[in-house]
Amino acid sequence: MVDIVGRRPLWYLITLILVVPSLLFMVYSLVTYGTLLPLNIDYTGGTQWEMRFEQPVEPADVRRIFVDNGYNDTTAFLVEDDQTAQVKFESIDAGEKANLEAAIAEALGPFEERSFRSIGPTIGAEVSRAAIGAVVVASLGILLYIAWAFRQVPNPFRYGTCAVIALVHDVLVTVTFIGIMHFVAGWEIDALFLTAILTVIG
Repeated sequence: MVDIVGRRPLWYLITLILVVPSLLFMVYSLVTYGTLLPLNIDYTGGTQWEMRFEQPVEPADVRRIFVDNGYNDTTAFLVEDDQTAQVKFESIDAGEKANLEAAIAEALGPFEERSFRSIGPTIGAEVSRAAIGAVVVASLGILLYIAWAFRQVPNPFRYGTCAVIALVHDVLVTVTFIGIMHFVAGWEIDALFLTAILTVIG
C-alpha cells in the first residue's frame, strides 16, 4: 500500500512546482501588460494581422516597424514557422494599413497577407464579472454541500475548504501552462481560455 499521507512533503513540492510559475507569470504580466494575464483582442479589441515572408524574420524586427510608425502597443510573434508572423496592435484604417504595408515591405521584403481583421472586444467586463460571480457561487455551493455531506465528522467545513483549494489549484496549474505557451508560442487569453477555465472549474 502506498503511504500517500506520509509522503505529503513530496506532494507539497510538486504543487509548488506547478503553481508558483503561474503566480510569477501573473506578476510579470501585470508589470508588462498592465493586466494579470496577457489579453487577446477578444478582450481588448484592435487589429490582428498575420503575414508570411519570403525569408525568416524575427518578431522583434517586425514589432520595431510598427513602433517606429507610432504603434507602441504592439505585440509580434511567430506562428507555424520562422517565416510567418502575427502582429496585434490598435485598430487602423485603410490608409494607415497601406503605409504599414509599404514600411514592412521596405524593411523585410515582400510578404503574403494571411489574415487581417479589426474587431471590437467580444468579451467585456460584464461577461468577465459574470464568470467570476459564477465561480464564487460554485465555490460556496461546493463548500456548503461537502460540509453537509461530512456533517457527522469533526470539522466538516475543513473538507469543503480543501475541495475549493483544489479547485483553485487546478486553475493555477492551467495558468502555468498558459504562461509557458505564452513565452513559447505567444498564446494570450481569449474566449476559448475563458471556456476552458470554466470547464476545469465545472
